[in-house]
Amino acid sequence: MVQIYAPIGLVALIVIARTLWQANLVNSAISITFGLWLMHTLQPQLLPLSVLLCVVAVAYLLAILIDSYFLAYRDELTGLPSRRALYNLVLSLGRTYSVAMVDIDHFKKFNDTYGHDVGDQVLKLVAAKLAKVTGNGKVFRYGGEEFTIVFPRKNTGETLDHLQAVRESIEQYQIVLRDEKRKQQSKQTRGQANNKSQKTVSVTVSIGVAEHLKGQTFDQCMKVADEALYRAKKKGRNQVCQ
Repeated sequence: MVQIYAPIGLVALIVIARTLWQANLVNSAISITFGLWLMHTLQPQLLPLSVLLCVVAVAYLLAILIDSYFLAYRDELTGLPSRRALYNLVLSLGRTYSVAMVDIDHFKKFNDTYGHDVGDQVLKLVAAKLAKVTGNGKVFRYGGEEFTIVFPRKNTGETLDHLQAVRESIEQYQIVLRDEKRKQQSKQTRGQANNKSQKTVSVTVSIGVAEHLKGQTFDQCMKVADEALYRAKKKGRNQVCQ
């Protein structure tokens, strides 16, 4: 009996470890398949083969559909909803809403100075901070270093405090730059290096916000928000304009 169950136990451990190490829909479907197969092998009367095959087919179909949805409607780098998801939301918006356009200040210069890896780190940070915006704001990555926040059922006056708060949270956050040399240090010297000097940088964002007016399309409202963003840049950046 031990010789029979030992390989099954080993495979089970590998499947569980793989699922925990890389938690995604495909690995989850593999885990479900293995669990159902194991149940059928140990007690075939509880789970007929035809039922097993149907459940496995449904599990993989759901995994493919959900994975396809995330590929189409989620930005891979930041995890935020993408521009396509933004225009899906537009279909359900009422007459009253506000749109804010957010842009990272001097991002191209920052990218050229510190490299694309740090640039990606900055985009992820800003996205994570924006995702915590209050006031029921819906955050999307519009493209490049630009983000869009939609506030359903709110005029611009009701959004300003929420936008100022998220702008300040980004400004106050210190980003620790990753030093490749530190990866080669031993654990003992790494702790000492951390205490001595860590190079940190901070980024700021400029925000323009506009309120949807009667007769406007969403794109027209977003264009007005973009013009407000331009004014925020022109006035010195790191501020909210309407």
